[in-house]
Amino acid sequence: MDGPQVLPGHPQALPGRPQALLLDGVSGRVEITGSDDAATTAEYLPQGSEQPGRVDFGPAGSDGAVPVRCAAADGGPFDRCGGLLRLTVPEGTALTVRQDSGEIALSGLRGDLALSLASIRCTAVGLRPEHATVAIRSGSADLGFTAPPGDLTVESTSASVAVRLPDGGDGYAFDSDAASSDVRIALPSQPDADHRVRLRTTSASVAVLPATG
Repeated sequence: MDGPQVLPGHPQALPGRPQALLLDGVSGRVEITGSDDAATTAEYLPQGSEQPGRVDFGPAGSDGAVPVRCAAADGGPFDRCGGLLRLTVPEGTALTVRQDSGEIALSGLRGDLALSLASIRCTAVGLRPEHATVAIRSGSADLGFTAPPGDLTVESTSASVAVRLPDGGDGYAFDSDAASSDVRIALPSQPDADHRVRLRTTSASVAVLPATG
C-alpha cells in the first residue's frame, strides 16, 4: 500500500466531505470529536504497535454512509480499526458505530447517531442530535446532551446507563419497557411533548437525569 508517511502526533486529513460515517466492528479506544471545521482528520495507533497506522474512507454504502477503514503503517491492507482511533469530524456528521469491545468517547456532535455497543465503556458529552439510537450490551454508558433530542431510543441489556437531558421546554414524552431492571426517570413526563425518549431495558440499570452545567 502506497501513500504519504504517517507521522506521530500529526493527524491525517481525510478526503472529501462525507455527510455520514460508518465505523463497523471497531475495537479498542475510539474518540470522536465534533468540530466547526469542514474537514475530517484522524489519528490511529494499531493495537500492539508503536507506529501510527493509516486511516481512509471506503466506498459509500447504499445508505450513503462512508466507512472508516484502518491499516497498519507497514503497508498492510485496510480493514476494521483496532487500537486507538481519534477522529475529528464536522459537528453535523451523522455517525453509525458498531463496536464490540473497548471504550468510546464522543463530544460535540450534532449529527444523527446510531450506536451499537457491546462490552463497552461509553462516555459522551455535548451531544445535540435530532435523532439518536443507542444499544448497549454488557457495559456502561454516560450520555450527556446539551440540546434536547427530538427522538432518542436507548436499548440496554446487562448494562449501566445514565442519560443526561437538558430542559426540553415542553418536556419529554417517556416510553419505558423494562424487564428485571432498575429504571429511574428524574425528569417530569409530558405525554404530548415533541421530544420523545424510548427506554428498552433488560437486566440493566438506567437513570435519566437532568443535565447540569
